[in-house]
Amino acid sequence: MGICYSYPVTTSVTVPALRFEIHLVSNRNGMVTAECTSLPGCVSQGKGRREALRNIREAIQAWLEGEQEARRRGWKPVWERGSP
Repeated sequence: MGICYSYPVTTSVTVPALRFEIHLVSNRNGMVTAECTSLPGCVSQGKGRREALRNIREAIQAWLEGEQEARRRGWKPVWERGSP
């Protein structure tokens, strides 16, 4: 079993006022998983740290856009919906 490294990174999305802590975990194959812990289910990956961060920025933006659409339709925020 390979050693995994986890280190928090703070990055921002295109909305300048929002900043999120991102946890990165790399595996022995060079793939890096990025998770935005403050947005449930917002996870991405990439071949290396740079690609993982680029992909998680896109995932965060898509997550936020999805929540805006849900609110527009009158749905509860994801953290209030609970498990199915």
